[in-house]
Amino acid sequence: TTHTSTVLWARSSELGDLSFEYSADPSFGTDTSFMTVNVADTAVLVKVDVTGLVPGSRYYYRATDSAGASSNGQFRTAASPGTRAGLRFGVSGDWDGAWKPVSAFSNAAGRQLDVCVALGDTVYADLPSPVSGPARTLSEFRAKNGDVYEDVHLQALRASTSFWATIDDHEVIDDF
Repeated sequence: TTHTSTVLWARSSELGDLSFEYSADPSFGTDTSFMTVNVADTAVLVKVDVTGLVPGSRYYYRATDSAGASSNGQFRTAASPGTRAGLRFGVSGDWDGAWKPVSAFSNAAGRQLDVCVALGDTVYADLPSPVSGPARTLSEFRAKNGDVYEDVHLQALRASTSFWATIDDHEVIDDF
């Protein structure tokens, strides 16, 4: 998320249209914008680039799939360049589906962070997990990634906070 843009993403379990709504109004009653993307593969996240946002503002969004299932989230755009407005951020890393629910995330969503910096090792693709052994194919990697994102505390944090992510060795193989 920048001062005038963000990337919204969602996963759909249904093929067909996935609609994004976003607004500065939490009830979506006024000034609501819409974007629609066709879901051709439910294993792939759907992302949209949103531009033309107001700096230093809180926005709310909702993603609704073709079956009517929806999820909500929010984010805050950065202040205008040159403005000193403060920044509240969190830092995390080393996620593994075998460790869920990750209690360290349990209070993070309520902290109203501006950004969470994810320092890598967010999949542990090279180690066995509850869903598979080490990932050797793209579909195995996606399954392990999906297992991590089933963590209820991480879901709440991702719905309330923008992320800036890096990679580390366990996304591929330890000590690569």
